[in-house]
Amino acid sequence: MDKDKSKKPLEKSKGFRLIHQVLSVVHIDFAKECLVAYTELHIKLLNAEQKIIRLNSKQCRIFNVTINGNADAEFTLFDPTLDVCQSDTKKRNLEHFSNCHASSVRMVDAEYGGGELAITLPSRYAPSYTLSSGPSTTRSHAHDLIIVGIEFMLEKPAYGLHFVVPQFPHDNAELSMAQRGAYLVSGSHENSSRLWFPCVDSFSELCTWKLEITVPHEMIAVACGEASEIQITPDNKQKIFHFTMNIPTSAPQIALAVGPFEFYMDPGRNEMVHYCLPKLLPLLKHSISFLHQSFEFCEEYLACGYPYPVYKQVFVDETFADIMSYASMSVINCSFLFPKSVIEMNIPSRSIMALGACRQFFGMYLTPASWNDLWIVNGVAQYLHGLYYKKYFGNNEYRFQMYQQMKELTAFERDVHPVILVPPAELPAHFHFSPRNPQTCSEEYIRIYSIKAHLVVRMLEERIGAQVLAQVCNKILSLAAVAAASPEYPSWTGLLLSTEDFAKSINAVTANSIQPFMDKWVLAGGHARFKGRFSFNRKRNAIEMELSQEIGSKGCTSYVGPLPIVLQELDGSSKHTAQIEENSSKYDLVCHSKTRRYKKKKIPLWTGEEIDIMTLPDVTIDADCPVLWIRIDPDMTIIRNITFEQPDYHLHYIVRHERDVVSQLFALDALNNFPMDEKLQRTTMAVLSTVVEDQKIFYRIRLAAADALSRLSNKLALSGAPWINPPPMSRMYKSLFFVRLPTTVTHNTSNIVKRNDFHHFIRYYIQKNVPIYMAKLRNPVNVCPPEIVNMLLDMWKYNENKRNFYSDSYYRASLIEAFGETFSEVAGTLSVSEDPKFQFEQLSNLSKQCMENIFRALNQEKLLPSYQFVITVSCLNAIRNMHKHGVLPADWCVKTYKDYTDGKLYRPVRIAAYQHLVDHLKTTAKNSPNADLFDYLLTAAATDYDVFMRHKILRLMISNPPFTADAAKPEDCALSSENLVERLWKWMNNETPYDARLRCDIVDLYNVLYGKRRPACVPIPDLGMVLNLKERKAVLSDAAMATLEEENLADKAALNPEKPASPVKIKEEVPEDVPGPSKDVSVDLDRDKGAESIFNPASPYHPKIKFRVGDSSNAPSPSDRSPTVKMEEEEEQHRKKKKKHKHKHHHAKHKKSEREESSGIK
Repeated sequence: MDKDKSKKPLEKSKGFRLIHQVLSVVHIDFAKECLVAYTELHIKLLNAEQKIIRLNSKQCRIFNVTINGNADAEFTLFDPTLDVCQSDTKKRNLEHFSNCHASSVRMVDAEYGGGELAITLPSRYAPSYTLSSGPSTTRSHAHDLIIVGIEFMLEKPAYGLHFVVPQFPHDNAELSMAQRGAYLVSGSHENSSRLWFPCVDSFSELCTWKLEITVPHEMIAVACGEASEIQITPDNKQKIFHFTMNIPTSAPQIALAVGPFEFYMDPGRNEMVHYCLPKLLPLLKHSISFLHQSFEFCEEYLACGYPYPVYKQVFVDETFADIMSYASMSVINCSFLFPKSVIEMNIPSRSIMALGACRQFFGMYLTPASWNDLWIVNGVAQYLHGLYYKKYFGNNEYRFQMYQQMKELTAFERDVHPVILVPPAELPAHFHFSPRNPQTCSEEYIRIYSIKAHLVVRMLEERIGAQVLAQVCNKILSLAAVAAASPEYPSWTGLLLSTEDFAKSINAVTANSIQPFMDKWVLAGGHARFKGRFSFNRKRNAIEMELSQEIGSKGCTSYVGPLPIVLQELDGSSKHTAQIEENSSKYDLVCHSKTRRYKKKKIPLWTGEEIDIMTLPDVTIDADCPVLWIRIDPDMTIIRNITFEQPDYHLHYIVRHERDVVSQLFALDALNNFPMDEKLQRTTMAVLSTVVEDQKIFYRIRLAAADALSRLSNKLALSGAPWINPPPMSRMYKSLFFVRLPTTVTHNTSNIVKRNDFHHFIRYYIQKNVPIYMAKLRNPVNVCPPEIVNMLLDMWKYNENKRNFYSDSYYRASLIEAFGETFSEVAGTLSVSEDPKFQFEQLSNLSKQCMENIFRALNQEKLLPSYQFVITVSCLNAIRNMHKHGVLPADWCVKTYKDYTDGKLYRPVRIAAYQHLVDHLKTTAKNSPNADLFDYLLTAAATDYDVFMRHKILRLMISNPPFTADAAKPEDCALSSENLVERLWKWMNNETPYDARLRCDIVDLYNVLYGKRRPACVPIPDLGMVLNLKERKAVLSDAAMATLEEENLADKAALNPEKPASPVKIKEEVPEDVPGPSKDVSVDLDRDKGAESIFNPASPYHPKIKFRVGDSSNAPSPSDRSPTVKMEEEEEQHRKKKKKHKHKHHHAKHKKSEREESSGIK
């Protein structure tokens, strides 16, 4: 199906097939962070003349390599990713680095027969047979195999295997590692098992496994596969755990965890075992109590049992990601363990564990055949997870998440670049990295890539039907079960799922080809972007709709096919289908309701509910039109972005009476950008207030309406309109969560708050989040209304949670956030001082009380911390808000943020502190740049002990950079300098050879700061010719050639991105006795300018000269290319360009004088 041949693994170049691998960890030293191990690879040679076996191994110290256990073999280690741009020290453009990076990774890619470890087979041990008809060996043919044994050691691994050894005071130095809680866990980027043991690090290389892990007696080892035996050494100091994996599995799906774990057998399913760190077992028992439902759901939908004999979950801290899935095993961050009293973690914890269960079927058991096929297993696994999410958390919650994913994907493709699930052979120009390999792919791109894979599978469900898609999945799993049980290793390819196999399975079940669908949404990027409007034709009683597609913009693609449209009329909703065939089309949609029936009071909705038309807002409507509102593609059947013009009252009707979450969110987004006068603003505020108060509406819609209401109210207040008391949402909130007392009792007293009762979760979410939106309200003088501030202070003062079963940590954290939101720019018009106490005295009494509560809560957290320090995070957010409005001194705030980035603190607290430092750096980069803070952040991203924190700091700087490529000149931003360019270049070139995710993050940061071309702060190298008298060659300097070549190509791509312009090729005359090199140089010149200015640096035309190496198809790679200028004599061709004979004579005479001067030089 895919015409790109480069994506197919070159198995023949590898020359062997891995049948079985044994990994034996002999010794683990936590004090020295050292691991000693031995591995055996049972290899079937596919070529009798095979002399070299290439394996993947990084940061492993290899002691010895043996063949068949009794012969030492020579081996070499070569890792080109240690220094990506090895032969170039001048170029600083990102395109050059990306090409070198992709080439380096491909050299050691197991898919193409590469590897860092090259083992030379002794000639006397090479097999003497010849295969005549391809591999047909079974497991019983031991005489056809060779066993490669490798002894190796890992010492202080930088990546791939993470040791966590808590430090204690000297008086506790005698504690054992188990008593300290030390542990190790593997985890890294995709295809990075090579970082902790030699292997064939490829999805497509499946084999059976045997794992032997030797650990201290008080510790437990957890690995992939079924635990077959536990041995105790004679000295009773160590235990040996044996695991076997009889289902063929690839090396990237093998994991290891060792520590003083506590384990718990799942009462719902006997084959599930859960492990956690000491003292977390009570949280573990509650958190995993719903996990068995995930497996039961998957088995029921797929009509297939769980493929592995056991499933293990390991909960540890300092993980590489929130969840890492492996064969029969998942490693999850322990922050997802929660007690019964915490409400907020219920959905996230159950959701992430369910995702791990879905990945066991698609992703671990069924493995992608290559990196280009990863979208299938990711998409199907998330599709299963979405169905589980829909069943157990509700359809509204599921559709809300789908709307957010659709919005995030379309925004990424519009602002960054399109997402292509199967990258083509020639990448589009907007890619600053290679998406063809996990080692070179951006982490953010992989995340959006997974979102698009999910949405594409949902689109496929719409095309072929949910039942048919379930049959396709069942068929694939059934064939995989047959392949896994086969002893013939060629049959194991049935466990590999490729794009072609997936399409063939759908074709076999449906008898229809999905090739056009694949070409549009899998092999190409972009989304459809529609703009529409309508008018009502009274004579025909029809809606005349016009839809146009935006073509040519970044991330856009044309769509041809059906587009569902739903009209809500007086007599009910009617469905229509618009067939999109052109970029701009008009459609006539006949209405089923008549205008004369408009007096009917009850209007039926698509849900069966009837609404009373008299309850609709009193607005001016079109009395002739029977249509109340229009919805376009409400079920999100395609990946699209829609901008549809509707009257304001249509949007009001949707928000108030529609029961579709997606349509309501769309209407709220449209209202935020709708032009309004004062009357329409007040009408919209009334509608939004009604939505917030209506308890029948989905709570996320109510919260979104509260957010829109606060922003609309602020616009109205700041426009000079009269302020109306009470403030929006305050009356509703008091009626729900305050005690109603007689007026005589409440006279001259504060508001009385009800005791906390969080048993009704919807009411709890309203009670927790609405105060934040109320705190954002502003009156005509741009301050938070005193009524709101007093109410917040009373809520904090009289908060009572003793009789409430659930924790109020998140509720109090939201009140702290609300206190921070009460500060505005008016509070910042104070006398600037470095003393916080001096500025504190200038505040109003209400602001002083808010600030006191914030700092009191922050200090109290040090003694009585809340769950996961959520109040500390909220206090830091509130401090940042006061900092931005000038209430607190900048230096004091920066120092406070730095204090909370300490490595001993909880990870979310550190992330919040770093986020505020990055935000402060961004806001002050133009006027008062802080180079020390920039250096502090870069140093933290390079040296932090937590690999996730390094990644997170860089992602924060990428999403909120101090400057961008458009303002990267030193005169635009003082933070941009040549030293910064050199630091980032060196960092991503040779200082992150093992952490592929961090290297890709640095590439993303470099792209955001400087773009793909040479940074503006780097001086242009001197241009000119270098005359080599010894070799009698005239050579253009490498720096000049690289600079001019990249700028030439970039300029032509910008002028004509579809077809690059062909330069005017001029071959310069040189003396006859000076031979030229083998390559021509094409020079872009204006025909009116003289050729004598080409090599003259002082020429006024010098900056516009563009050089390009001719015959680029045969040009060497950027890493080893040395461009030269070919200067050959072609008098005959040169004479043809002259139109007059006197010009010929003058040219020959001039040429003769040049020869004489040349001979004189020699």
